[in-house]
Amino acid sequence: MPSPAGSGGSSATAGPSEASTGVGTELPNIGEIFRDQLEHRRPSVARPSSAPRVMRLSSLEEAEKLSGQYFNSMGYQYPFLSRPEFMANLRHIYTGGVPSPETHHTYHIVIAISLLIGSADPSQAAEFYHASQETLPLALQNEDLPAVRALLGLALYTMFATAGPSIWHVLGATMRLSISMGLHKARPYPSIAEEEMAKRAFWSLYNLDRLIASTLGRPLGIADDDISVGLLRELNDDETEAPGASAMTIPLQVTRLRRIFSRIYQYCITILWCLEQNARSLRESQPSPWHPEEQTMRRGIQAVVVLLEEFGKRRPGVDRLAETFRHQSTVIFSQMAYQQQQLEQQQHHHHPQHQPQLQPPPPPALLPPHPMSLAAPPPPPVPLAPVLDDVLLVDGSGTVPMIDPQMAEQLFYSYNWFQEEMASYYTL
Repeated sequence: MPSPAGSGGSSATAGPSEASTGVGTELPNIGEIFRDQLEHRRPSVARPSSAPRVMRLSSLEEAEKLSGQYFNSMGYQYPFLSRPEFMANLRHIYTGGVPSPETHHTYHIVIAISLLIGSADPSQAAEFYHASQETLPLALQNEDLPAVRALLGLALYTMFATAGPSIWHVLGATMRLSISMGLHKARPYPSIAEEEMAKRAFWSLYNLDRLIASTLGRPLGIADDDISVGLLRELNDDETEAPGASAMTIPLQVTRLRRIFSRIYQYCITILWCLEQNARSLRESQPSPWHPEEQTMRRGIQAVVVLLEEFGKRRPGVDRLAETFRHQSTVIFSQMAYQQQQLEQQQHHHHPQHQPQLQPPPPPALLPPHPMSLAAPPPPPVPLAPVLDDVLLVDGSGTVPMIDPQMAEQLFYSYNWFQEEMASYYTL
């Protein structure tokens, strides 16, 4: 029986002609891949020294070009593969060498991913993907780093493919395997190179887990409190350290952003939520739990609106987010102002004066979003926080946040990773 689209099927040996149909029923189901390992656990054993058929492109130069495209995009974000090692194995394959099963799988899945994200014709990518499946069971034979890498490669392919095994299930299996191996814990390794490759595999998995969890609205695969392994070192391919100028600088920053996101995702801490809590406290005549400086707070909200509007110029739909955020923040500020006025009225009643009291206006209603603008913060201006100074410029009056257009370009197109993230979102 064919399985539903997106869940994968039962056959792992479909040929190129079947792959070209674009139907996902031939792709393997993760449960079947692991069934033997789960039911018949055994100690690690040596993998075979050679693998079955190898698909080759027209030339080594074409293979190196496609591989370079992979390492210059996905390889920067998820650096679980060693570029020098992969390129050496690639030259070995194209000079007539027979690869080991894990090398066979890595070569085919990398070419498949590169073809999938850079070609309009998915049939050739599917052929390389099916070739990788011939050695996937051998690559998953042991609980070791090659097995983790094989699953990460499978996850990247399914993230961009329109059919195949569920990336949620693939990442779940990968996370369990990584935890059972202790990749999330700080521990000694025989060499710096081995330690860094293990860390790169884990943090690549971590970044993917956070991306997919937020996209699908599901729980995180591992809590940050359970992770003790250190972050990536900024090492070049020759193992020399180059802070701020290494190929690992980009994934390190992405990982740091993902860790910040994890805290936000776990607690839903946002500036509007905090403001709403203040408004709720005022309604209940309770002290405010949060005491921000109002002008700095307003500037922070304006900065969010400006950034969203800039992104909205390049990505359809973000403009609606900016409008919604602007509307919600305006309503919350209005409610807080009204409630503050009510408190002042009550305090005034405790000390009655001879002049008549005016009836306060009704509180603002939560209406559907419509064009609004935040009121300018009152003088004197307060300098922007250092975090905002990195992306905003302030005009001479110091009241209106302005974004540097060049900085906006860099934010949106920096290292191409943001585009890849958004592409991942729209293809899941």
